Amino acid sequence: MNVNRAGSAGIRVKTARDIESTGDASALDRYLIDSADSGGAIAVVEHLLAPRTLAAPIHRHSREDEYSLVLAGRLGVFEDGDEVVASPGDLVFKPRGRWHTFWNAGEEPLRVLELIVPGGIEQLFRQLAEPGASTTRQRFRRWRPNTAARSTSRPPCP
Repeated sequence: MNVNRAGSAGIRVKTARDIESTGDASALDRYLIDSADSGGAIAVVEHLLAPRTLAAPIHRHSREDEYSLVLAGRLGVFEDGDEVVASPGDLVFKPRGRWHTFWNAGEEPLRVLELIVPGGIEQLFRQLAEPGASTTRQRFRRWRPNTAARSTSRPPCP
């Protein structure tokens, strides 16, 4: 990865050619921020879907919340029996523990910026993009923010 650094503030630029992607013309994922870049706090993936393309079978996450910002096109989302369609500029919140899926609900290409909190599941996206990939259920290490030890080690209030 070619990352340009500027000053002591830690500003970094990941150039377009350095952004990893998986998939094909009908469904492409671009990995903008890996969980490793954020200490596990977040992953950011751009999904590009051809018209009327399903992104994934219905599924649920046990530890991740997903926030989908529609950049272009129309995003269809199904969650626990409810269905919505979002347009450019709309933000869709998909909380953990709920069955959901999403797709391009329009006739134009769809671009969605997906914020995944906490990060880590983007590694599964990469694995599933491999030819002949398995969808065997995997256990991920439970994520705990760096502040958790400090906040739980205080003595109880009197």
